[in-house]
Amino acid sequence: MARIDARPALNVHYATDPRIRHLAEVAWRLRTGGTREEWLWLGKDNPEALISEAREWVRAAVAGGLLEPPSDAQEWKNAAWAAANADESEPSDG
Repeated sequence: MARIDARPALNVHYATDPRIRHLAEVAWRLRTGGTREEWLWLGKDNPEALISEAREWVRAAVAGGLLEPPSDAQEWKNAAWAAANADESEPSDG
């Protein structure tokens, strides 16, 4: 049985955790084949942007110990932001 600790997941929010935005964008783009600009035009409150679903998945991953909880450290925020805003022209491993 999976060990669940919901306390670290309490601070997983769109405003505090850039991984939510990143996950939502990637999921939407894989699903639709759309571009980053098209996803951005949806806006964060549009259900089709998948923000609420991404938040739930990140919260579950943090509560289950698969991801670290969001940090207030600027280094963590910078790294998470950089990953979420990487240039599409950069090569990927996939």
